[in-house]
Amino acid sequence: MKLHLDTHAVVWLYTGELKKFPKPLLTKMQEADLFISPAVQFELALLHKIGKARDSEDKVLQTLRREIELKIEDIGSAELFAAACGVNWTKDPFDRLIVAASEIASCPLVTRDLHIHDHYKKALW
Repeated sequence: MKLHLDTHAVVWLYTGELKKFPKPLLTKMQEADLFISPAVQFELALLHKIGKARDSEDKVLQTLRREIELKIEDIGSAELFAAACGVNWTKDPFDRLIVAASEIASCPLVTRDLHIHDHYKKALW
């Protein structure tokens, strides 16, 4: 099974805040191949730049690649942005890109974001 992770899920995995995840979801994540959208990488970089994240996106992703074999979904930018144009239930550009990447990959998205859950049938929590 393949799962995509929302940005906050990546941060919580990196910081060891596993208690924020429901236990059945953690089990599912341990059995899955974990991926992120390229937009998650970019959002992590911005969070670091504005001081909301202590470590750089490179450090976060290198650590998670090593520890949980996290991968970045290989999606072309034209395909990703075209799909994100169809995600019109939110104005948040990162949510649009992250959901679009999950849809392109045909896999569930691990997110706690209730707004995403209200509009995206493949959201898990």
